[in-house]
Amino acid sequence: MKKLILISVLLSLTACFDKKQEEPKSTSSIRQNFTKACVQSALGDKPASPEKQQFAQQTCDCVYDEGIKAYGSQNEWENAIKDFDKSVNDPKLQQVSNDTINICIAKFTSNQATASASSASPAK
Repeated sequence: MKKLILISVLLSLTACFDKKQEEPKSTSSIRQNFTKACVQSALGDKPASPEKQQFAQQTCDCVYDEGIKAYGSQNEWENAIKDFDKSVNDPKLQQVSNDTINICIAKFTSNQATASASSASPAK
């Protein structure tokens, strides 16, 4: 349930950021808006450590990239993101978002665990 709320907030915020810009959106602005909304949603209103900020940024970048892979093209992914507020009950978008969040969190938590383990192991 928490993930569904996170996904909804992410996509809603992304749609809001897109609507505020008057000029045609470039691919980079859609990515920036998605990532910005994702990071804000992940961190909430409380101040976060640089490590948490970096983790959120990496995870959100990963979710965007994995979304492109899941949709087959950047254009299809971005259209799904932009159309979110028109079709809130888009099962494919919800499933892809849930799957990509899981993939990316697992990817970066395992990277952090590996880094922590290697820095904690005694020097030979």
